[in-house]
Amino acid sequence: MKVSLEQLKDKFIQAGFKAKTVEDHVELLAKKSLDDEGFLLPHWLKYPEIPMHSIGWRMGRGEGYMTLLQLWFQCLSEDEKAL
Repeated sequence: MKVSLEQLKDKFIQAGFKAKTVEDHVELLAKKSLDDEGFLLPHWLKYPEIPMHSIGWRMGRGEGYMTLLQLWFQCLSEDEKAL
């Protein structure tokens, strides 16, 4: 179930991010967030100090993590998503 940096980079590019900025952006977010097995914590566990309906999920560090989490989830197989 490990998601690679290459898979995440491809998803960012497919989502419309510019290829030139994707490399640094994905590596920074993933290195700070992915565990050794390629998993991400749910957003409410990663940033428990950001309230559920806060603008913090649409701006700043919450936004970057939510984007990473969404694209990471898209990299999973259908069986992995069902777990």
